[in-house]
Amino acid sequence: MERFTERDEFGNAGINGVDSMDLQCNLEFDEFNRVTDALNRLADYEDLEEQGKLLELPCAVGDTVYRVSIGAKEPIIHMEVCEVGIISLKEKGYVIQIMCRDEVGNGETYYLGTDFGKAVFFTEPEAEQALEEIRE
Repeated sequence: MERFTERDEFGNAGINGVDSMDLQCNLEFDEFNRVTDALNRLADYEDLEEQGKLLELPCAVGDTVYRVSIGAKEPIIHMEVCEVGIISLKEKGYVIQIMCRDEVGNGETYYLGTDFGKAVFFTEPEAEQALEEIRE
């Protein structure tokens, strides 16, 4: 991904393609300091992303997800995300593992991030649409 920031010889972040002197001249001192702090934080995130240390998780603990199960009495099962983990694989990088508990029987099931959009869904309308497609 293309970076929005670049660092100067002192390690301070600036915006790619924008002269920092232009910013300094057009902003009040406090405004410029806030912009500089925000740019440094963004640059830190971009550094982490380049190092493979910044991941976007598909969900958070406590989120509700929906499993489609054709044979069940209720074919759309509401589940709560109880755990989100990262499993490191030497050759393939990493996979995201998500542990969910259904609201009725408290059964726990582990899913991979790749299962979402296929068997497990982030919204009930997505699960209903998948159920209709399976029934057709």
